[in-house]
Amino acid sequence: MARTATSADANARRRAAAGFTLIELMVVMVILAVAAGVGMAMYGRGAETVSARGAAWDIAAALRGTRARAIRDNGDALFLLDVRSRIFTGPGVKRELPEGVTLAMVGAANERVDREVAGIRFYSDGSSSGGRITVVSGPQTYRIGVDWLTGLVTVGE
Repeated sequence: MARTATSADANARRRAAAGFTLIELMVVMVILAVAAGVGMAMYGRGAETVSARGAAWDIAAALRGTRARAIRDNGDALFLLDVRSRIFTGPGVKRELPEGVTLAMVGAANERVDREVAGIRFYSDGSSSGGRITVVSGPQTYRIGVDWLTGLVTVGE
């Protein structure tokens, strides 16, 4: 019978040791709160980067689509960018970019509508009037280039 009492005592000690103390739980909660705070701060910076990257790739896709349309239709196609209102248009596309995105554009003088609206024209052979668009959101900057000779669109940081 002594052996049964020893087994019962060992089982009782194991059950008591299986739980967590209040101090241990509080330490874990503090660690989780700090990790959540750091994660939220990192997410805030990441959202600006994603916003700039997404805007740059949306513009590049519209530029490529405009070039493809010019080649397909064997005629000129015009991409327009309004830097003030953050709206770009091309054949079959009109899009507004999110708040917080700042744009700048350098292009051919004859494709400028006014101070805030400028265009890049693509021709039937794939060439273009050329230009450069800068997309900024927070610390992140992307540059979209359109080669005048080939009409190819590139995106870089």
